Amino acid sequence: MAEVSNSQNLTLIIASMVSSSLSILGSSLIIYKTAISNPKEALDNSYKRILFRMSFFDIFQSAALGLSFIPVPKDTPGVTWAFGNLTTCTVQGFFAVMGSSCMLYNAFLSFHFVFKVRYNISDTVERKKVEPLIHIVAIGYPLILGIYCLLTKQINFAGNKCWIEPYPYGCVENENVECTRGIGSYMLRTMGIGLPMLLTVCAVTINISVVFWSVRKQEQKIQRRFSTSISREAASRLVTGGQVSLVSRGNGDTDNDISAV
Repeated sequence: MAEVSNSQNLTLIIASMVSSSLSILGSSLIIYKTAISNPKEALDNSYKRILFRMSFFDIFQSAALGLSFIPVPKDTPGVTWAFGNLTTCTVQGFFAVMGSSCMLYNAFLSFHFVFKVRYNISDTVERKKVEPLIHIVAIGYPLILGIYCLLTKQINFAGNKCWIEPYPYGCVENENVECTRGIGSYMLRTMGIGLPMLLTVCAVTINISVVFWSVRKQEQKIQRRFSTSISREAASRLVTGGQVSLVSRGNGDTDNDISAV
């Protein structure tokens, strides 16, 4: 690990704390709006329930990552602002892994919009048939992954926080250092976190595109119906106007005949 100055470590800690504090504040406001501010309408639809749980897990993840070096074992070389031990490091990494639930809920939120806009699924159907699966996957998967990381000792110091990483830090790159913990953590991190993250990005991109084109198609239908309605109204007015004109002319001819007589 490259040596980092004391001021650089402090700057990274402050930056992490500021960004995580803003994230926690935003998630707390969402929780307040969806579940507290109006008790009668609290969590009364799928949109609010997904947002609530996504914000809930974001608070845990932001708090864990915002601590940066602080939970890292204090005897870690090159880290001067580390005050923790192996237990605090493991807890930080576990909550960071559980925070991936926020990522999964983000993907499912995009599916929610597809269900509503494209397929017009009711809240009752979504609550009974879709939401249980959403919560099982979004909460169950990170929980199982986190427990597996605990049991196999995959969570270790990872440069600026505790995360899925071999121990000692840099042992994979350094042939002279033997890895004693976290064997196979790179593959686990790639498949367990990286792959779901890639799938989430793809799902959100595709779903937002589906929503866009669905709204666009509905807008075009409304425009065609409106144009047809306008055309029919204009034609009706034209016909009515022609009939009135003919009647007026007919009355005028009759008046002329009477005058001639």
